[in-house]
Amino acid sequence: KFRFHPPRCKQLVGPYASFRNVEFFSMKHIIIRFVFVVVGLQLCAMESAVPLEKGKWEIGIVKPIRYGLGSGREVSTYKLLNIKMPNISYKKLRWRKSNWDISTRHSMYYPTPLFKWLQSPLGMELGGPDMFALISPEFEIHHMVSIWNSVIATRKIMEDVHFTGSAELGIAIGANELAKESTIDLPFIFPRLAVYYTDVVIKMGSSIHSRINKHWGYIVSGEAFLMPGALGEFAFENTSQIEWVRHSGFRILCGYKLIYGEYPFGGEVHIFPAFDLIWSK
Repeated sequence: KFRFHPPRCKQLVGPYASFRNVEFFSMKHIIIRFVFVVVGLQLCAMESAVPLEKGKWEIGIVKPIRYGLGSGREVSTYKLLNIKMPNISYKKLRWRKSNWDISTRHSMYYPTPLFKWLQSPLGMELGGPDMFALISPEFEIHHMVSIWNSVIATRKIMEDVHFTGSAELGIAIGANELAKESTIDLPFIFPRLAVYYTDVVIKMGSSIHSRINKHWGYIVSGEAFLMPGALGEFAFENTSQIEWVRHSGFRILCGYKLIYGEYPFGGEVHIFPAFDLIWSK
């Protein structure tokens, strides 16, 4: 059965099994929900295959910082995520003809600081695992990285209407000894960290970006995650947003993100607001 309710975090296991989940309106749940909505949205930006021109940049509250290097090259990073999960991406335009642009993107993430922080977000000086821990301190976290390689294709269907499709493969290095019981069973987070528990994740997505007039437009996208061997093997996310363009250097996105995910405890559906402010030059 599919159940609509806010995301919950898994009960700790082993010697910390007494630290159970709390009710929805507790301060713990409110803080955890807010933090993971912000962090999760950082990971949900769907990109076009077209790199920024040399010297151009783009930054959003949610979307990554992007900078054009020239010759069809671009680098980007998720700024907020860098605090606990350093990351970098490189995109290169491989083929351009007629209405098609095809690029490859190569990304690397180092999640070890994030995993260790989640074992005790408020610090172990409190005398034991604090109430905000999402991963039991009994689990040992090793140094590990994930590498994601993707192919992105964007086609101009008609004036001011663009279609983008992507296929991405993620692999993990150094995560063989990570306990599967340490998964974080929350929307956004579970499918994106699944690569450290299964070694391989496949992600496929598509989007339509259309401009209705000078100031208004919309973006509709969908992404599917295939996680063979995980305790939940499939997730799907749909994002629909209205776009308001103030001028060439500023725009606002506002809409929703609908998520269906399989977790160790079953399948669930969630819906979240999807909002962003984007500056570019």
